[in-house]
Amino acid sequence: ATEKQVVREVARAAAQEAMAAKMATAKAAVEAAAAAEAAAQQAEVDQKEAERVAAEAAAVCSAAADRLTTARAAAAAAVSESVRAAAEAATAEAALAAV
Repeated sequence: ATEKQVVREVARAAAQEAMAAKMATAKAAVEAAAAAEAAAQQAEVDQKEAERVAAEAAAVCSAAADRLTTARAAAAAAVSESVRAAAEAATAEAALAAV
């Protein structure tokens, strides 16, 4: 083999290695892009789930607030009824004492 042929073979081998490196880099870039897309999709799913859970929690809190309001109203009515009954009892005692 002449020196010129040796140089050509070395150049060809170097070009093949460079092409293989470019292909490996391109493949890695495609895989990285696919992984990034998958991560973005999972993040979107996670965000939607978090929003659903937050909405559910807000509904539970709202229902609890409604029950608390109802319980407070019932307690106020019970106190009012208790005061009315005590007044009636006092009136009845006064009437009995006057007899």
